[in-house]
Amino acid sequence: MFIKYLNHWMGKLTDKIPLRIAPIVPFVLQIVVVVALVGYFSWRNGQKTVNNFALQLSSQVTNRIDRHLESYLNAPHLFLEINTAAVRNGILDIEDFSILQKHFWSEIQLSNAIEYLFLGDEEGNFMGVQKYLDRRNPRI
Repeated sequence: MFIKYLNHWMGKLTDKIPLRIAPIVPFVLQIVVVVALVGYFSWRNGQKTVNNFALQLSSQVTNRIDRHLESYLNAPHLFLEINTAAVRNGILDIEDFSILQKHFWSEIQLSNAIEYLFLGDEEGNFMGVQKYLDRRNPRI
């Protein structure tokens, strides 16, 4: 039944189409299908490439931030270890506050990660040097 109906419908359709146009329609149809498929696959591969590039860029930025943050956060510990070694080796006298102030001031000028250095002892003596970020005079 369906085949009869389909043959009848195709017969009516082919009767109305001129013979010159009949070979052109499948050719144009094939071109449209090929162009659509190429466009679709190009768009899909473009999306994958952009996503891959964004992932790589995000990973690189994260690694750079991690390295910068690690070096920034390790700076205070490095200064602490340097000053501890200087006191242990007798290079830095913690009893002479004027020398300590000059030494601390020269150290905080070396890094933007260090804004202040303080020293306190068991007797309650306390000394520190701080630099201001707005370029005001240091507080000693």
